[in-house]
Amino acid sequence: MFSFLYNVIVSPIELVVEFVFGLMFRMLGQGETNQGLAVVGVSLAISFLTLPLYRRADIVQQHERETRMRMSVMLNRIRAVFSGDERFMMIQAYYREQGYSPIHALKGSVSLLLEIPFFIAAYHFLSNLEILNGAPFGIIADLGKPDRLIGFGGHSINLLPILMTFINCVSAAVYFRGFALKDKLQTYGLALVFLVLLYNSPSGLVVYWTCNNIFSLAKNIFYNLRNPRTVFSVVCALSGTIFAVCATLSGVLNSRKKYVAVFLFMACSFIPLVCLKIKKKPAAKRKEAGVPVSMPVFFVSAFVLSVLLGVLIPSGVIESSPAEFIDVGDFRNPLHFLRFSLAYALGFFVLWAGIVFAIMGKTGQNRFSAVFCAISVVFIVDYMCFSRNLGLLSSYLVFDNDPEFPKLGVILNLFVVALLFGGVMFMCRFRRGVVAATYVSVMLLFSVSVLSFVNVHRTQAQFAELSYVKSLGTGGDDEKPVFSLSRTGKNVVVLMLDRAISGYFPLLLEEKPFLKEQFSGFTFYPNTVSFGAHTIFGAPPLFGGYEYTPEEMNKRGSELLRDKHNESLLVMPALFSRSGWDVTVCDAPFANYKWVPDMSIYDSFPDIKTHVTERMYLKRLCEKYQLLDNGLQSLKRNFFCYSLFKVSPVFMQSFLYDDGDYYSSCDIAELFPKDFSKNPDALVFTKDFAKGYAVLDALCDATEIKDGGGEFIHHDVQQHDARAA
Repeated sequence: MFSFLYNVIVSPIELVVEFVFGLMFRMLGQGETNQGLAVVGVSLAISFLTLPLYRRADIVQQHERETRMRMSVMLNRIRAVFSGDERFMMIQAYYREQGYSPIHALKGSVSLLLEIPFFIAAYHFLSNLEILNGAPFGIIADLGKPDRLIGFGGHSINLLPILMTFINCVSAAVYFRGFALKDKLQTYGLALVFLVLLYNSPSGLVVYWTCNNIFSLAKNIFYNLRNPRTVFSVVCALSGTIFAVCATLSGVLNSRKKYVAVFLFMACSFIPLVCLKIKKKPAAKRKEAGVPVSMPVFFVSAFVLSVLLGVLIPSGVIESSPAEFIDVGDFRNPLHFLRFSLAYALGFFVLWAGIVFAIMGKTGQNRFSAVFCAISVVFIVDYMCFSRNLGLLSSYLVFDNDPEFPKLGVILNLFVVALLFGGVMFMCRFRRGVVAATYVSVMLLFSVSVLSFVNVHRTQAQFAELSYVKSLGTGGDDEKPVFSLSRTGKNVVVLMLDRAISGYFPLLLEEKPFLKEQFSGFTFYPNTVSFGAHTIFGAPPLFGGYEYTPEEMNKRGSELLRDKHNESLLVMPALFSRSGWDVTVCDAPFANYKWVPDMSIYDSFPDIKTHVTERMYLKRLCEKYQLLDNGLQSLKRNFFCYSLFKVSPVFMQSFLYDDGDYYSSCDIAELFPKDFSKNPDALVFTKDFAKGYAVLDALCDATEIKDGGGEFIHHDVQQHDARAA
């Protein structure tokens, strides 16, 4: 439950921080100080994004302070005249008369309550960001460690946390000028708490928080100007324009994705100016736009978005092939990924959007409700009607080829999105339209819930058929030897290398003489029979011979293709077993037509030993080469990111897809060395390759030598992916 609450409250903020960092880092390209610049960019971007939220929180706090000051005169009189139960009853009666509740005192701590989850998100992300290790930034030698800028007598002092605290105190002094001491002490005490917490933290995190404090100081100075909103709006618009012009002239924008990112950033920089112009409209016009939108419209729409992005879309992907999302070494129901995607969705659309909704004024709530209703309609139409055939999707949520979006489809989608969004917004200007929007939202929630239930039910039914996977492997470090070789008898070892091109093999031996020496004693068959590029129909003739080519198998039309496939996998092991050999078979491809091989097809030969080595020794490989395996953690957040990609307008989908990385700080499909920032030329393993190579790398530990008869070993080294399906 604690993990789920963390994913609802903090993880959405952390995802935004990671997205902005990934965007900044990709735009800056390669450079020695790019990590530090990306951290500064993240700080500024998050500060700008949260500015309206904090500004509204400041207004709520100010209103609460004014209410307390207005009531303090009468409360002091009551306390001076009455005592005991009479005082309590008089105070409660006065509260009721003024429409005030003691709970309203919490409004004075709104900014503090908002700051805590943002701090936790930034702390967790930047403290564990491997790319900062060893990265210099100005006078800071390593963003992954405390700065230690002042040294004396073998000791060092971290200067950045002290500077951060000083700026924080100056900002508080500017903001709370003229306030009571009680209001100031809370902020000063919080500044000291941050000093203690961040003193020994990585300097990258302190740089982030220092930039936040500088921005807060600038914001407080702006608020003390005569026309702070006008000055701030103009500065934002000019900054965004200058940034876009500099980025364009520098030649950094070498792709359409970067142009879109810069355009969006510049567009966002004009939002304060646009909002300022809207607020300057005549009061009569503002009143016309203030038709009340009921609160249920907002919350029902929020739950529609949560179920759509958190359950329906992820469950649709999992339901299409549940076995691909099962880890042999850590067997669990693939539906457990929905816990994370749903938590992200609830955090974004219900919790944080609900907080924004709660602190808005009445007019703002009206518009916000209408916007959420319009977004829910647009997202469902985008998901159901557009970008349906983007190619084959792997278990890492990466398409076989980068999706292509025809210009005609982009234009049509923009027209439909504009029509739907504008139509819903116009409808919500009228009371009858509000009622209709409420009914539409309820119907959409019911529809996406039913479709989600169907996907979950189908996945659960398929998962029940995969119970055999649980006993296939532990995935740990203490596996017993898998292979046995005879010291005195003959040994036959057959390695089937997926995607190996036999014609290249003699050329490799000539190019690398040491390989020729290592493979002495092995037999190379240049005329191996294989048909097609896919394992599903290329493997049977490799295992069973010419009788199992597609043409020959099609002649036996009365038999199931699955049975003929299983029969081909039995040919070699059965022949050797009947001849008295000890036989071991590993990873027979698509045995029993299962993604994770169902080795029960060998049960009729009890002397044949079988193993599934997909996850065996992978942890050992990571430790040997100092690799980072971020697959599971990345997939938890990428399901939500994939959902967001699928429901976005078509012109944004390529940008959000980010070549399958979804702006993650790590590559889910690759295993990077821990010191990759120091050695970018270090060995990098793709996840699919590592699963098979880990067993080959551990052959010495996985093999036992014994006396006795002959041994036959067959091991199929595969790279499972969507194409093999």
